[in-house]
Amino acid sequence: MTEKDDALGDLRDADVLKALCWAWDSAVQHALDSYEPTTGHHQGWVGYTAWTILVDRLDRVFSCERFSVNPNDTFEVGEDLVAEGLLSGEYEAMPRLIPGLVVRDDLNGSPGWRYKEWRFLLQSFGGKDVDSIPWPQARPTKKAVATQPYPDEMVLPGFEQLMAIDVLADVLKTPVSDLTVVTLVAAWAIDAHTKGSELHLGRPRYNRKGSEAWHWRVELRNGPPDGRQGIDPIPATPPKSPSPQEVQDAEVTLRAMPRKANSQKDEG
Repeated sequence: MTEKDDALGDLRDADVLKALCWAWDSAVQHALDSYEPTTGHHQGWVGYTAWTILVDRLDRVFSCERFSVNPNDTFEVGEDLVAEGLLSGEYEAMPRLIPGLVVRDDLNGSPGWRYKEWRFLLQSFGGKDVDSIPWPQARPTKKAVATQPYPDEMVLPGFEQLMAIDVLADVLKTPVSDLTVVTLVAAWAIDAHTKGSELHLGRPRYNRKGSEAWHWRVELRNGPPDGRQGIDPIPATPPKSPSPQEVQDAEVTLRAMPRKANSQKDEG
């Protein structure tokens, strides 16, 4: 099995992907519903608002930060706090994950969440092609993440990759030999004018000179169940505008994207 298979299998089976989709759907709906250009709102406002709400929703569904509860408590504990501020039906549609299953694991100030060895950070790519995110121009944390050694490529790490390992070790205050966490990126975009949105999860790749921006990547979206618990790699199609009323506990569809060669809030 590849790293992609391992990561998606673990995150799917624990309902982490479903939780991520729920959080993103809620963030998109709230940001677009609140968007009022006549009051001075613009694309940057929508992007920042969506990011802020996405962080909040991920903390809610994973019982982190101010939504933390004892891992031995039932789902009903703190439900009033978790449900506060959600639209009708959102709390009922929220996936129920055992508290403590996913932990908050920020990296150098960039919000992150981790299940087992899989951590993911957030990255906006508004106004760009997701396959053309220039990781060498990203902030130091995301640049370092993009240069993590990738086990499915049997090559010796270059100077920049070795430097990135040292940077990550310093950030985590952990010896290089003890680094077992694999950091993924959930890349997102939202358009205030078309109402379109995208959410992707993958392993970023340090793409100098127009090379590929991802070792692997899938588009996440809520969709109908299939024979493999919602894991359905299918050809890419243009993103559709989200329906503001469709916030439901649906299965997660993963859309495998073809590899190519060749803003908004960037939080670390």
